[in-house]
Amino acid sequence: MLTALRYSVSFLSPPRHEGRATSGLVKLSTVGEAYQMFHPAKNTAITKSTMPAQPKPLFNQVAEITLHYQSTVKPSQRPKVTCSSDAYTIFMNHWNPHQLELQEEFKVMLLNRAHKVLGIVNISLGGIAGTVADPKLIYAAALKAGSSALICAHNHPSGNLRMSQADLSLTQKLKAAGAFLDLPLQDHLIISAEGYYSFADEGVL
Repeated sequence: MLTALRYSVSFLSPPRHEGRATSGLVKLSTVGEAYQMFHPAKNTAITKSTMPAQPKPLFNQVAEITLHYQSTVKPSQRPKVTCSSDAYTIFMNHWNPHQLELQEEFKVMLLNRAHKVLGIVNISLGGIAGTVADPKLIYAAALKAGSSALICAHNHPSGNLRMSQADLSLTQKLKAAGAFLDLPLQDHLIISAEGYYSFADEGVL
């Protein structure tokens, strides 16, 4: 520690005595005494408690991340998606009918290699005019579940099944991400209580 070291500090003080300048030699044995000499008003000694604490290394303070997925549905009981109408029926069975014409929601259906449904993920719940779907959250869920493909769906509370430019832009972004990850986007549905619009069926995907 700094206070354990011994220092000899000397300086000249020129007091006036009978019109002549005399030399006074003052010896200080510790850093604390030197500090008090130069800062007499504070009268603060440098001790262990006043020295800044040394930062502790953070190399051992790293969180461990584990991935876990467990389905409560037996493989033989999982529905299989063969067309857009199958996907629409499954989505509607998991959609809150009281919010279908009130708030826009975005959901993702995760499929295995046999096109059987592993589960449905609720990505976002918005307002009347729209909702935000983050591609990172979508593919984080798909990767964690070990899925091989996915189908997205969102509702238009107005009942209008025409896609918007934002819908098209998001679909293209998800398609590009899926191609890179070898986790393809099979379809994107815009749904209402009376029907749906399929990007794949219309050749937009």
